[in-house]
Amino acid sequence: MHACTISLQVKIQVNDLCVSAHWHNVEMLGLE
Repeated sequence: MHACTISLQVKIQVNDLCVSAHWHNVEMLGLE
């Protein structure tokens, strides 16, 4: 998911989504 690489203003708005998606992916990978 490359949503975290978009413009800063939008990145700020979707920051929580990026973080949540990141940790969700980590959990799915089982890397904790």
